[in-house]
Amino acid sequence: MRALCTQVAAKVAALTQKGINAQMKWRPSCKHGSARFSYEGLCVPGAFCSLMASHLSDKEKRKLEDTSVRMAVQKKLTVEQFEEVFGSCGASCRFSYLRINTPTVLVKFENQEGALKVTGGYGL
Repeated sequence: MRALCTQVAAKVAALTQKGINAQMKWRPSCKHGSARFSYEGLCVPGAFCSLMASHLSDKEKRKLEDTSVRMAVQKKLTVEQFEEVFGSCGASCRFSYLRINTPTVLVKFENQEGALKVTGGYGL
């Protein structure tokens, strides 16, 4: 079961990274670093726990895996922590490269619906 959750977690991380990269497009607000991205996806609670294992307490993991109790987790990750979990996100634009530039990236997860939401900002 753990191996399956790890495989699903790797797929969720890859899809999240791909979805964020697809949203990174040149806009005038990129010059000032105020362009925003918001990715929403679905994830199984067990896969989310294995994906975010180093950033969740044991109590949070147990509550998330019990889907009879509604629980939402919201974590602010630094860019380094986010790239450690989901991989680096960025996109090339005409003469430069767009990357995440906010100090933190917000990761929200709701266990009963399996809703995963990642928001942050990007720019030059």
